[in-house]
Amino acid sequence: MKSLPDRHGEDGPVPLFGTWRAIYTAVVVSALVVMALVALFSRWPY
Repeated sequence: MKSLPDRHGEDGPVPLFGTWRAIYTAVVVSALVVMALVALFSRWPY
């Protein structure tokens, strides 16, 4: 049986951001923004 090539390999183009480094940076930045917003709004008087 012939195996099919892996379409989801690391060699293909990265969607939306262009590079894996940009994706990792966006994930870290978004996590920091979420933590900052949680810290800000946890002190919000209700």
